[in-house]
Amino acid sequence: MQKFLGMDCEPVRDLAELIKIEAQYERVWLLYTLPSAMQSFAPGILPRIQQPQDYDTVKVFPGILNGGDIIILRKQAALPDAKKPRQP
Repeated sequence: MQKFLGMDCEPVRDLAELIKIEAQYERVWLLYTLPSAMQSFAPGILPRIQQPQDYDTVKVFPGILNGGDIIILRKQAALPDAKKPRQP
């Protein structure tokens, strides 16, 4: 990704790695393809990133393989504690 986007990227191989990255950074960008293959190899990631309250779809680049679109997501930045709604 350094070559194409000019930025460092950390590969995520399982849900634990994704959670670790989410905890380290205020905003997380995620790029993936072939969701059926991802579901087979890292089953916990797809349900987490498909939660609309957490991740927004930024762009989908159509692929030529069935299910081979390249999807770019951005995790919502967490609100500071002072701006979070109060719990009843």
